[in-house]
Amino acid sequence: MARHQILLILLLALLPATLSAQHGNWRNVTSIAFMNTENLYDTTDSPFDGDEEYTPTGVKHWTDKRYRQKLNSIARILDDMSADIVGLAEVENEAVVRDLVMTMKEDYNYIHRTTSDKRGIDIALLYRGDRFIPDYIIQIETSSSREVLYVRGRLLGERIDLLVWHAPSQINEFDSRLEAMQGLYRCADSLRKSSHAARVVVMGDLNATPADEVIRRTFGRRDRWGESDKGWLMPVEGAGSYAFDGRWMLYDNIFVDSKLTDDDSEIEGGVFVKHYMLESGNSHNNERTGYPWRTYSGDEYLGGASDHLPVFVNIRTGKLY
Repeated sequence: MARHQILLILLLALLPATLSAQHGNWRNVTSIAFMNTENLYDTTDSPFDGDEEYTPTGVKHWTDKRYRQKLNSIARILDDMSADIVGLAEVENEAVVRDLVMTMKEDYNYIHRTTSDKRGIDIALLYRGDRFIPDYIIQIETSSSREVLYVRGRLLGERIDLLVWHAPSQINEFDSRLEAMQGLYRCADSLRKSSHAARVVVMGDLNATPADEVIRRTFGRRDRWGESDKGWLMPVEGAGSYAFDGRWMLYDNIFVDSKLTDDDSEIEGGVFVKHYMLESGNSHNNERTGYPWRTYSGDEYLGGASDHLPVFVNIRTGKLY
């Protein structure tokens, strides 16, 4: 059996069929998720972005039909996850976020902010208005061209501080990636120290796993119970959210301030996956069987939703006796 097939079996074995947690004997169950949408561009050539390839006449022949199929594919995933809050990376602009929300069956509001990224890709936050009420939104600069989206609000009446970020890719020098990651950490740590009521959640495509040096030197070393030596819970489990060259890597993560949980709470997390999100092997590219079904491989159109799988955490609080 091929190595990536073994990893896929492990991945599927670790994960529930759906994100929604059973309420059981818990008063409140909330869920937070994150997804990298892999270049969710519209088909219009923007004068401000380097998006020429994602147009009908561009090298990727990005048509309205392909755009709508991608929207439908991502919307299906987000509807199936049914999380209360979802961070998104690699969205081109507010228009594509609005199109995505309008495509979904579930009812979500959204927050979008433009970043300085040269590719013209932004970040966004989707949320259920009956569960989460934002009251403060800003962008925070790091040493990279991708700013952090900070949203403070009330999740089921309790304060929560959300940081959404897309880290520089691994083609960048380690020192520059570390500097950017430490910039993110300073934001998170200052929020934790600013108020006893602050409860911080960091989510994003960090382009590194919790075991990688760039994360261990910032958020701390993760122990076998999923907590770092700096007080961050790292509950996402699974073989990985991104696959390359026969390896699964947990690049997409959600780190939770330990203050978010107490003795009467539980937290769990994983990589969300269903079979329709994976390449089936029916194409000529059989070596990618079981990988996330991506939209493009280079300039070759494959028709999937994204090259990343989404991640999630479920938080249960207020145990009933």
